[in-house]
Amino acid sequence: LGLYAKKALAIYFFQSGIKELNTNTAPEGIDLAKTKFMKALSWDSSDVYYQALSEVNIIKVNKLIQEIQKKAVENSAQNSGQEQVPDPKVTEQIMALVKEAVEYTNKAVVADPTNYYNYISQARISELAASMKIPNAYEGAKTSYASAISLNPYNPGIYLSLAKLEASQNKLPEAQEYIGRSLQLKQNYIEAIFFLAQIQVNNGQIKDAITSVQVA
Repeated sequence: LGLYAKKALAIYFFQSGIKELNTNTAPEGIDLAKTKFMKALSWDSSDVYYQALSEVNIIKVNKLIQEIQKKAVENSAQNSGQEQVPDPKVTEQIMALVKEAVEYTNKAVVADPTNYYNYISQARISELAASMKIPNAYEGAKTSYASAISLNPYNPGIYLSLAKLEASQNKLPEAQEYIGRSLQLKQNYIEAIFFLAQIQVNNGQIKDAITSVQVA
C-alpha cells in the first residue's frame, strides 16, 4: 500500500477507536478501543495514536482505583471500620498500566518533540502516578508541564494544570501562583477562578473566595 493509503487506514482505525470509547465504557469497549488504536499505529507511527493509548490506560487505571475504593467502603462497613489492604494483583495491574502509559507518552514525544500536547499527555500519566505516591512522579509531571509551556507559553490551561498538580501535593501557595499566571493570560477563565475559590476556602480565606465566585 502507498503512504496515503496507510495513513487513511490509520485514521479509520483511530476514529473507530474514539467512537468505541464514546459509546461503550464497559471494559470490553475500552479494550476494543485500545486494539483499534494499536492497529492505527501499525499503519502510521503518529504521536496522536500514542497519546490515545496512554489515555486508554488512564481510563483503565481510574476504573481500577474506583473499584478499590468501592470495595474498601464495603469492607469497612462489614468489618467495623478496619482498614483493608487492596488486592496485590489489582495493584500490580495498575502499576503495569501506568508503566505502559509512560512508555506510550515517551514514544509520542520522540515521534514529535515539537508538539506541546505530547508533554501534556506525558504529564497527565505522571500526575496520576504522583497521586499513587509513585517516587519521582510529581517531579516528572512538573518537568513535562514545563516542556509544554516552553512550546506554548500563552496557553492558560497548562498553568491551571500545574496549579492542580501543586494543590494535589498540598502546595497551595504554588498552586495560587500558577492560577495567577493562568488568569494573566485569560482574565475570564472561569475554571481557574473557581479553582482559586476552592483553594481560598481551604486556606480559610472565605471573603476572598466569595469575591472570586462573584467575579466568576
